[in-house]
Amino acid sequence: MPQFLDIRHREIFAREHASKWERVVEAIEQQIYPSVRAPLDVREVIELSTKLTSGSANDMCGLAALNAYIGNREEALAWCRQLDDKMRASNRQLEKWEAAYLRYTKDLAAAINAGEVDAYLQRQKVA
Repeated sequence: MPQFLDIRHREIFAREHASKWERVVEAIEQQIYPSVRAPLDVREVIELSTKLTSGSANDMCGLAALNAYIGNREEALAWCRQLDDKMRASNRQLEKWEAAYLRYTKDLAAAINAGEVDAYLQRQKVA
């Protein structure tokens, strides 16, 4: 989920570093969301990721895991279902990486439904 600064602050040459440093930091503070000055809020990350998702398997898995992490059970399950639906609709043999994403979301959904999401995320090194 990359974000870019406006064109005036995006590229800084080494010789310009000292003269542009303060303006670039101000631009980062104004233009990047969530705030770089505040503790990271997972809900803000989910909000932005949901708006910017490309619908990729990676995005769906990440959003499923983040929602599960903060207890948004239904949202997490919805992302798991969306990935399952997307893979079924492809009507082809899945690549290994696609099958791994699908297996992850199926296991995550099972953990959510069993009330074992914290243990599952811990095993996956998410929590």
